[in-house]
Amino acid sequence: MNLKISESPPGWIKLKKLKLLKTIGNEFLYFKRNPPSLSDDEGIDNLSSLNCINLSGLNNIETIGNNFLYNCQSLISIDLSQLNKITSIKDYFLYHCSALTEIKLSPKIKTIGNDCLIQCIKLKELDLSELTNITTLGNNFLGNCYSLKNIDLSKLTNITTLGNNFLYNCSALETIDLSELPNITSIGDYFLYKCTNLKSIKYNSKIGNIINNVKYPYLKNINTTVQWDIRNTVPALGRVERIL
Repeated sequence: MNLKISESPPGWIKLKKLKLLKTIGNEFLYFKRNPPSLSDDEGIDNLSSLNCINLSGLNNIETIGNNFLYNCQSLISIDLSQLNKITSIKDYFLYHCSALTEIKLSPKIKTIGNDCLIQCIKLKELDLSELTNITTLGNNFLGNCYSLKNIDLSKLTNITTLGNNFLYNCSALETIDLSELPNITSIGDYFLYKCTNLKSIKYNSKIGNIINNVKYPYLKNINTTVQWDIRNTVPALGRVERIL
């Protein structure tokens, strides 16, 4: 099946006819710098100009495999919010989509794999408030997203795990609030590492204890304001603003 960009407006792909599809496999829309020629049954060619993709008709999708939209450097936006059955996104999702400025995710997602949304260097904000069912964000989530200033984690009340290198090298990030995440049990090493512009982090005492056991959290090396609940334990990071 060959879904060429030329069938839609320039730079667009429509997938509305695939209504019964449940799984998007590995390397779907994987753009290589010098891609081989593709036969009629091998997928989509000429991804260098892909800037928009319409997934709204894929109502039965449950899983997105590895390398989905990998290295699609012209992609500007993507909307997964209408995928009402999706529960899992595998590794390398939207890896190095350097023009990406907007992404909407489905509230049904429970897990996001490793190395997702890395080097999306034009992404300035990401609203995760709809992800009330998510339990895991894998390693290197949003790594090297240099322009990211705002990320809303406040509604991720079911999340238990933040992988290694969470928000690694997001050098424009100024504040982050983890205080409303009651179920966090694991935070990986290099938490917020090289977030050199970070001015404030807010979290509860439980998360404070977890962070204190993380290897190489960059917070210990910068002048960061830490907000915490004084009714329990005291974090050993930066300046402290008490929250009663």
